[in-house]
Amino acid sequence: SADAMLLARAHAADEAPFVLLARCSRLLRLLRLTVANEVFEHFLRLLPAFAGLLGALIALFTLYAQLGVLLFGGKLNTEDWESTPALDDTNPLFVLCNFNDFGSALLTLFELLVVNNWHVIMESVVQLTTEASRLYFVSWYVLAVTVMFNLVVAHVLDGFFEPDAAIDPEIGDVQELADWAASRF
Repeated sequence: SADAMLLARAHAADEAPFVLLARCSRLLRLLRLTVANEVFEHFLRLLPAFAGLLGALIALFTLYAQLGVLLFGGKLNTEDWESTPALDDTNPLFVLCNFNDFGSALLTLFELLVVNNWHVIMESVVQLTTEASRLYFVSWYVLAVTVMFNLVVAHVLDGFFEPDAAIDPEIGDVQELADWAASRF
């Protein structure tokens, strides 16, 4: 068969993983992606109601990123990292989690949002600045992780359990919602 010929050719050319992946992807045709379509349609229905919460999250990110650049900008660099004995046990890649510019601050805040070793990032900043910088990180944790992130999760789950409540009354079906979303963005 054609599959056997492709597999034999792939073994000869060391392309076996690619061919096996291509063969497995043929199974996706059986699923017809109905589950993925339902989830995507659900998120489209939630989009208008989610806009305010997303705007608040973006505003919180922007405020804390600007505040982080103002308070800690330029204080986390490789020279200071290597000269601080308290940071010897810390992975040197954490020096990249800094507030030296706005983009780095946003990335660092995202790492803190998903609670990716947030205590290590906080301790490195505290070692290079003052103990008062803990207030910045704890307030970010309370506002962003505990409050905002849980509101986002609750909003999505509420939409799954009450799909009709998540639909804006002036928007009827999914096609009208997709047109509305395309006109807004």
